[in-house]
Amino acid sequence: MALLVAVGVVGFVVATAGNDGEADVADDSRSDTDRDGADEDGDTGGDEVGDTGDSDSDAASDVESSPVATNPLAPATTTTVRASTTTLPPVTTTNSGPPERVVTLLVDVAKLRAEPRLDAAEIDSITDLAGASIVVVGEPSNGWYRVRIGFQEGWMFGAFILPPADGLIVLQTRSTDPVILRDSAGVEMDLVNASGSYALATSTSGNLWPVVLPEGWTAYVQGSEMNILS
Repeated sequence: MALLVAVGVVGFVVATAGNDGEADVADDSRSDTDRDGADEDGDTGGDEVGDTGDSDSDAASDVESSPVATNPLAPATTTTVRASTTTLPPVTTTNSGPPERVVTLLVDVAKLRAEPRLDAAEIDSITDLAGASIVVVGEPSNGWYRVRIGFQEGWMFGAFILPPADGLIVLQTRSTDPVILRDSAGVEMDLVNASGSYALATSTSGNLWPVVLPEGWTAYVQGSEMNILS
């Protein structure tokens, strides 16, 4: 009985020692594996980062060195456009609308009206623009011009504008007093000249000169009393 117990104890000790040895071997093996794995990971990680950078550089080099694909059938529009951009044709004053010309305003105060007549609605009262340049658009209508002043357009009587249109003559009294209007016989009319000291004549021949009034009528002035401004 004692011998059996002793044998059992020895077997247990031997078994235990064997197990511990296997455990140590396993631990050592695992440690070696871990170390190898760490070394491999370190090498692999470093190589991957380095390889990735190299791959990016190679990719960039490939992109830079690769020729741009072109279509041999596509027309060379860009080259054609650049080759054709030469000197532009000269700018002219002709256009599809009515002719325009630059004129000078003679007076400090004038009315801009909606239509070419004295009783038409007033668009604006022009002040302090004597000597200013304005634009006449189109031909006169009964002595009225369509003008553009800044961004506004309207009608203004032609006695205040130089140079006048063909066939019209701008006059002013020698005394700068209001014009004395007369009939065809030279008799003074009881009529106030709406243009003050200015008048718009259609002729300067003879002693009595016919003038166009803003109201659309015709009257006469004594030539000796007037100065010709144009």
